[in-house]
Amino acid sequence: MSLAIFFQELKNRGIKLQLGEQGSVKVIGRRDQLDQQILRELKENKNEVAKWLAKEQMVELKTGIALLPSLFLVHPIGGYAHCYVELATHLNYGGTVFGVQMKGDMPDTIEKMAAKYISVITLVQPGAPYLLGGWSMGGVVAYEMARQLTAAREEVELLFMIDSFHPDMMKENSSLDHPTAHKMSLLATMASELGITDESLGPAEKAALSQMELEDMFLLFLQLGTEQNRLPPGFGLSELKERFAVMLNNSSAVRRYKASPIPGEIHLVRAEENKTPDATLGWGSLVTRVFVTEQQGNHFSIMRRPHVLELAKKMDAAIPVTSGTTLVSS
Repeated sequence: MSLAIFFQELKNRGIKLQLGEQGSVKVIGRRDQLDQQILRELKENKNEVAKWLAKEQMVELKTGIALLPSLFLVHPIGGYAHCYVELATHLNYGGTVFGVQMKGDMPDTIEKMAAKYISVITLVQPGAPYLLGGWSMGGVVAYEMARQLTAAREEVELLFMIDSFHPDMMKENSSLDHPTAHKMSLLATMASELGITDESLGPAEKAALSQMELEDMFLLFLQLGTEQNRLPPGFGLSELKERFAVMLNNSSAVRRYKASPIPGEIHLVRAEENKTPDATLGWGSLVTRVFVTEQQGNHFSIMRRPHVLELAKKMDAAIPVTSGTTLVSS
């Protein structure tokens, strides 16, 4: 049977498949619904099933030339990769652009996250060179992916960070000592990642935000997101709470991450309104060189018009013209 029919049959039986490490396939859900035919299909089509699951972990943001290396952009703290749609649209790079996003199990460390995503991208593109990038936390995960690929003697031709702080610098401004404030901050971050603003609220409504309970903030989030057409299809309260749990997980993971040095280079675009004294945002001591350029806007507006147009030009300029120049290598 075709893979589409096979996955529909699994869905009908309440069986779910999940991509594990090194391209393995895990069965979760109604294991009692497994029969010999399903097990035989899984065994005979293991590689094809793994590739199908890998593609479910990604969003194809832009279709390109198959012979060119794909560009993989890792999700920020919210777990979604839809924030890269405008950026990918304005890139001149001829290869396919994928957004890597969190789906299924939630790895609780950056190292595990990177290992899982390497399994995903290597199923889609089995050989080097690899082009990696990410905004905010996505740049941190891309860094660890580059480290693991380098350790495995795989070529990483591009490591591109968009206003990504070294985790130690994020700890300095942590709100973890105030759990409620931290949760509100994460929800505000999710709204900003999706482009949801409070511009439609009056002065009194804005002033009341700091006194609102988290559940009320969830409802306001959905209201504003719906009004501004910023929510993914079918995104309701349960999806919001699931995504919020992802943010809590990712926030904890990134703050516990201890980055190790790698022999290579980082292309870092930092927001002009980011006034952090360290131009490299903490990465300078870990790599051979950090190429730093500034981009008009703040941490969130650089991903939207009009600033994203210039950001796309900066990324195009950083992508090697050929695979002959390795930016991160063993």
